[in-house]
Amino acid sequence: MTSVKQRISRLVIALMTAILAVGMIAAVPADVHAQGVDYYGAKTLALNTPEEGTIKGADNACYSFKTTRVPGMNYRVVVWSDGPDNAATGLWAEIRKGQNYDYDRITHFLVSGTETELFDDLRLGNTHYIVLEGNSAQNTYDYRVEVKTIKKRANIIKCVAGKKKITVDYRKMNGAQRYQIQCKRVGKKWGTSAVKTINTSKLRTTITKRLSGKKYNIRVRAQHRNANGKWVNVPSSKWSKVKTVKVK
Repeated sequence: MTSVKQRISRLVIALMTAILAVGMIAAVPADVHAQGVDYYGAKTLALNTPEEGTIKGADNACYSFKTTRVPGMNYRVVVWSDGPDNAATGLWAEIRKGQNYDYDRITHFLVSGTETELFDDLRLGNTHYIVLEGNSAQNTYDYRVEVKTIKKRANIIKCVAGKKKITVDYRKMNGAQRYQIQCKRVGKKWGTSAVKTINTSKLRTTITKRLSGKKYNIRVRAQHRNANGKWVNVPSSKWSKVKTVKVK
């Protein structure tokens, strides 16, 4: 006959097995389909070239593209779909920096009716994936996806006018070794002796000896040395948008 201790032992083992089985079921993510993306079969997207297609039901489409480390250059993912503006039945898009379902998703958004854009959140020098996935077995989704290269500017964050001076803060730009700041009175022309030019590696500059009560235009751009040691604009860099302030 089976002893009481053996019966208790068997009951404990059976209970633990049941608990582990429930835990494993609970640990499986609800969106199992999204984990079944064929990253190895992803179609390579050419930059600045739209790709169109159709997704039926709950299928998905996967594209890949690689970013490069070009100073002053970044990337914008643009996605369009005719799917409904409804989270339960619309087309979803994901941007991923790798193939790990749990950790590599950069963003996840619903695409419907108008172009949806993702700005500047991409790691340079990495392979990224765009996953488009239907969310309803009854729907068919036409879509268009594109990766655009965009030019970055050393944008002015703020200009603060003080007593006969102006303090300018501007955004850091990849590849920049210095920043060129120009200041002139409103009504004067750029490229003349009326323009004051300052070169600095700092991200804040104070322009002194300004006239009280006068308005000034300020702009900034990023530069670096080329192979010959000459100062040139960072590739694709432009002058920032002009800011106007009135000196106290």
